[in-house]
Amino acid sequence: MDAGDLKIFQAVAREGSISKAAIALNYVQSNVTTRIRQLEEQLQAPLFRRSNRGCRSHLRVRICFCTQTKLSV
Repeated sequence: MDAGDLKIFQAVAREGSISKAAIALNYVQSNVTTRIRQLEEQLQAPLFRRSNRGCRSHLRVRICFCTQTKLSV
């Protein structure tokens, strides 16, 4: 995991959608999806619950996201 992965993770969590995160980051959607899947494989845990309405992060992911956001300030 590197800073780019955290940037993508934050964007998806903030936007609630891989498509919207890709637009916000000026990336192609498939790249964002691939990076999220790689992160999930690396951590051996799902980061988001995906549906046709977007992505919602799991509770433990939201806690980590909030902690990471506070630490990066």
